[in-house]
Amino acid sequence: MSRTPQKGDGPLDLTPIGVFVRVVQAGSFSVAAKQLGMPNSTVSAQVNRLERRLGVTLLHRTTRKINLTAAGQTFFNRAAEGIEILRGAESATSVNHNIPRGTVRLTTASDILPPNLFSLLITELQYKYPEISLEIDLSQRIVDLVNEGFDMAIRATSIIDNRLVARRIGTIRWILVASSTYFKNVPVPQGPMDLKRHSLIEFYGRRPRIWKLQSKLNHSLVDLPGNTTINHLEIIKQLLLSGSGIALLPTYYVADELTRGTLIRVLPEWSGAEESIYAAYPEQQRLAAKTRVVVDSVIDFFQRHVS
Repeated sequence: MSRTPQKGDGPLDLTPIGVFVRVVQAGSFSVAAKQLGMPNSTVSAQVNRLERRLGVTLLHRTTRKINLTAAGQTFFNRAAEGIEILRGAESATSVNHNIPRGTVRLTTASDILPPNLFSLLITELQYKYPEISLEIDLSQRIVDLVNEGFDMAIRATSIIDNRLVARRIGTIRWILVASSTYFKNVPVPQGPMDLKRHSLIEFYGRRPRIWKLQSKLNHSLVDLPGNTTINHLEIIKQLLLSGSGIALLPTYYVADELTRGTLIRVLPEWSGAEESIYAAYPEQQRLAAKTRVVVDSVIDFFQRHVS
């Protein structure tokens, strides 16, 4: 059994209400029309439309002025108050959108940066944006940002989900390093092929297990002898410092150790293939201010300390 349509049925259209309130505040249709940038006929039609929807007369029109009916006065009081509330909500939302505050959820590999640089990055973000709370997930797995509710990721891979925006933030330059104590009992390699006779520590995830080395003039592939494989760069560095072997590590991971001399370069004219680091975040029409400033700060940090 069908229901007879009632007054007020259907979706609420705020335009006629806004026009009516402006007419009352302006004191005439013509002044309201000028303020709204509408023809007089359109303003009149909007008010008529509202009256038909409500089923009451809101205004008595004369050639010189308008007079509110009792129903019109009641409706105007409530409508004007409602419009002010909506304007306040719009203003507050706009302001809050532009002020960086809230929680930013970030995921990245636990060893994307050495501990000293990672702690420096977090300290900088906390100092610059005290109203932003950071929730950081350190994981070797590739996290689904969209389905798991993360705001951004830092990834050393060019394979990025097509639902994400990826911005290149730095370059990983891999170099061969070891401690001088390692070479007390073994000869120093003179070329890439000599590495096969050494204890090589591999960063887990390189498949096939081959080091791709390059110099200004040559390229070389070194099959790993399969000594030790670890999926954490910081632990590999600590093994090198204890004299356990040779490894390919990012330059920014061993910069301090090279300066102090606790690690030395092996075959300094050779290096591993470069890789790019990306900041990735879900594609949105308008990125929230909290995420935008963190992304920009991460990019700036990597450009200063990694690239």
